Amino acid sequence: MYVNLFLDGIYMSWKNSFSGSNNIHLDHPPLMNDGRNFLTIHPDNQLNQEILVENKIMSNNDYRTYLTNNSEKIITNNQLESCSMSKCFRDFKKPEHNGQNQPYFFASAFDNTTPYGYVASDMKSIYLSREQLQSRKVAPTLKIDN
Repeated sequence: MYVNLFLDGIYMSWKNSFSGSNNIHLDHPPLMNDGRNFLTIHPDNQLNQEILVENKIMSNNDYRTYLTNNSEKIITNNQLESCSMSKCFRDFKKPEHNGQNQPYFFASAFDNTTPYGYVASDMKSIYLSREQLQSRKVAPTLKIDN
């Protein structure tokens, strides 16, 4: 049994892949023996020098000020860069949903809707089934006015 891929017009399988790569899963990082998930082409020292030149940083105090003033931007950039390089995530966009971010109120114990962000679990399903059974024991009362 061979695993086959069609990538950019190239038919690829284990039997005709002579590149030595064991990465046949396009959505996952390559399997590395030393635990690395990704690597960059540019060394960190070169990147650091580019930052110093672009921002005209001449002293340690200038560098500290730059890092302090741009910390949120640097954190966001690092998160996006690491996610895009590891290829573990297809999109790093926030999902679009309509309206405000308000909690969803279920109509009853029998309401099976799954709103945005709902996660099913075994404990939750046991709890909900117990609540559904308990709610069936209660008979509704009707008040009749003459």
